[in-house]
Amino acid sequence: DATLEIAGAAKAHLDEARALSSKVPDTARPVFLGAVGCGMYLDALEGADFDLFHTSMQQKGGVSPLRLQLAIHWANVRGTY
Repeated sequence: DATLEIAGAAKAHLDEARALSSKVPDTARPVFLGAVGCGMYLDALEGADFDLFHTSMQQKGGVSPLRLQLAIHWANVRGTY
């Protein structure tokens, strides 16, 4: 399934970026906060068994906008992505 392969590659790249986060200067970390949303989307996609047409994926990409904003804020406070 193409969705599974692409999502798997995206998750691998995201995990690699997160593993290298200790090498990113603190002042540059906010640039990577978009990765928080990517991770949440990939988790939601996995929860929908990589079915893009699952009803949970059709509504806001499977992620609540409030939950996304809170996760981004929390990652910013912690200095992670």
